[in-house]
This record gives sequence, structure tokens and C-alpha cells, in this order.
Amino acid sequence: MISRRAIRTFLALSSSLALAATAYASIPGLAVEKYVLPNGLEVILHENHRVALVTVSVRYRVRATPQPPDLTGLGHVIEHVLLASHRAHVSDLDRDALVNSVGGGGDGGTTADGVYYWSTVPSPYLAQVLWLESDFMAFAQPSEKNFQVERSVVFNEHRLRVENARYGVADHAVWGALFPSPHPYRNTVIGLTSDIERSTLQDVLFVYKKYYHPANAAIVIDGDFVPEHARQLVERYFGTLPSGSRVEMPATPAQPPARAQEIILPLQVTAARVSSAWAVPPIYGPGDAEGELLAMVLGDGKSGILYRRLVRELRVASEASCFYYGAMLGSHLRCDVVLASGSSIENVRSAADSVFQEMSERGPNAADLQRAQSRWEAQMLHTLEIGSTRAILINKYNQLAGRADFLAMDFQSHQNASVESVKKLAHDYIGLDQRVSIIVQPMKH
Repeated sequence: MISRRAIRTFLALSSSLALAATAYASIPGLAVEKYVLPNGLEVILHENHRVALVTVSVRYRVRATPQPPDLTGLGHVIEHVLLASHRAHVSDLDRDALVNSVGGGGDGGTTADGVYYWSTVPSPYLAQVLWLESDFMAFAQPSEKNFQVERSVVFNEHRLRVENARYGVADHAVWGALFPSPHPYRNTVIGLTSDIERSTLQDVLFVYKKYYHPANAAIVIDGDFVPEHARQLVERYFGTLPSGSRVEMPATPAQPPARAQEIILPLQVTAARVSSAWAVPPIYGPGDAEGELLAMVLGDGKSGILYRRLVRELRVASEASCFYYGAMLGSHLRCDVVLASGSSIENVRSAADSVFQEMSERGPNAADLQRAQSRWEAQMLHTLEIGSTRAILINKYNQLAGRADFLAMDFQSHQNASVESVKKLAHDYIGLDQRVSIIVQPMKH
């Protein structure tokens, strides 16, 4: 018997997907205004007056592994250190207190290709946030104490997300196999503990001076504001900051592995896991939409083909999911299958491989592709409803797609994806002779 809760969940999901499909047909592009200050700072304005809030998001073109000093995870360490550092005109505690005291909030994030910071406050406090961000950009004063404390925080985060996570070590290993050293993606954003240990305050100061300046940054103001007033405030707080030199980031796409690789990891887990990973085209270029949709077709929740085939029908697995990470120098697609009790690695791998080969030979069926497109649309519409995530997305488009107004083209590329184009992507990139296999085996005590 189907429970009332299950029916309500199904109806809510159906409504969400229907809304996405309806909105998608007429999705408007983001009406952004972009200009550049004489010191090189890119300024992007997007008005949205639905709520009396404004978000300021600043993105710096610095990878998680800045080169130099070529220490994995250093970009993430610096994000932590700078957020906790004093500035010339305000302390770290005062900054948080000022934002929180008016009902605002904010945070930062590190990706493979950029580091971003954001604050959302009620509209009347836009000037204060811009002042805080200019102080952060030009006058951060990280100390040895800040560095030691925040590096310890990152070590704890590493233990939580990698060492003590169920399959964290295996997830970590995928990056190095797909993007061998000296590629800047050779490790996850959080980096290696050995590199974190070797990092110093001097590394932080070097990267801050090299990357954190107007010519290497873009600021998005999104929400309820008057454009002319915002332009005046940007000029007041950022126009006099020294320019610095724009850092050109290497943009050579990663090449897929020349041959299949297999890594066997004995870990303290209760169930074995078989993972397959492939390097696929860079984000926002040809093939990106197909790669993202393929990951959703294969393993987006219980509607994914792998879950239906291996968990429900064959009952050889207890979990099956796929993950897609888009990045400038090459994206990657990974599928994870956790073995059910009594199943063998050989049987599970054979069953999963038959699905991958099916995608390469015939592609997904039209219903599965449409479902993936609707899910993607619903997720994007949710992102666009929130000022902070919308501002972060606009800044991401600006850096990685080269256009702050890329939203309409992003939707168009996902709408135009077909069974044939997804099949071609699968045929060209997810062959069994191009993959990295990570097999996790329960450690014998």
C-alpha cells in the first residue's frame, strides 16, 4: 500500500518538474550589466526587486592549487585564513558582527578554478558590504596565529571529508588518476595533508599579493538596488585600489587517460564499492551539457538507470549513483556502485559495464533523457530563486564561460541535447578502455 507521505512527495516532485518544463520553454536570460573599472575590476550588476535583499559576491581567479607555489589545497587554506584575518580598517570579528547585526550572512568557497566570497544583507546596507569587501581585497592582514588556527581547521575538515568519510579516500584518489601530476586538478579542492603541512604564512601572503587584487577579480551585485547608486559605491570603494597584474590561468584541456586504470583500495568499510570515472569535455563548451545530463540519466537518485538495473532489478547493489564535476580544464563523470550483501565485484562490474556500453551504443531512451533535463531545469530554477546562489552562478559564468549572461545559452545547450548527442558523448568519452576504476574492498582485520 502506498503511504500518503509517498503520494504527497510524488505530487510535489511532479509539480516541480512540470513547473520546470513550463518555465524552461520561456526562460528569460539574466539581464546583467557589466563594465570594467580602470584598475581592471570587472563589475556585474543584476537587479532583482522581489525581496529587499542584496548580495555582493567577489570571485578571484585563483585555483585550488595555485601555481606557484604548487601546493594542493592551498587555495582552500587561504580562503579560511583570509576570512579569519584582520583588515586595516576592521577586524575579522567586527566584519562578521557588522553583517550579522543587520540580519545578513555570508561565507566563502573554493573550487578547482576560483575562490569566491559572498554576503547578503538588507538592501539599505549595500554600502557597508562593499566597504568590507574592498577592505578585504586590498588590506587583509593575515597573521601567524590566524594561519596556524585555520590550517588546523582545514586539517580537521580533511579528516572529516576524506579520512573518516566512508569512501572519502577513494573519492580523493579519482582526481589524481584522471588528472596526473603536475596537472592543477591532480587532487581535490581540499588537497593533500602533506601539502597542507608544508604550507606557510609566506605562501598565503604570496598568493594574496599575486591573486587578490582588482585586475584578477570580478564583483557581482545582485538583488534590490539602484544601479546608478551601486556604480557610485563601487567607484568609491574600489576605484582607487591598486590594480595589480591579471594572472592568466593556463587553459589547456585535460586529455582522457590513454588506457584504462584500476586502483584497488582496502578501507575500513562494511561493503565493497566499484567506481568508474572518466574525463569529459570542459565546462560550458561543446559536450558539457551532454556529460552532465548523461550523469543524471545514469545515476541521479532512484530514477537513474544504474539504480533501477542494479539495485531494483538485479539486486546486486545497495546503492548506485553518479556525480558530475564541471571545470575549466576538463570535467569528470563518476559512477559509484555499493555492493549488496553476497554480491561479487565481478558480477557488479559486469552489470554496470553493460549499462555503460548500452549508453555508448544506443544512448538513453527519450523518457530518461527528458527526465534528466527536467531535473536539471528544476535545480537551476531553484538556484536562480536565491540571491546568493544566483550571484555566485553569474560570477562563475563570467569566469568559466567568458560571459556573465551565459544563462540562456546554458539552458539552450541542455534543451538541445538529444539521444544522439548524448550517445555520441558516451561513445567518445566513457569507453571502458578510457576509464579509471576504483575498487574499494573491506579491510580484513
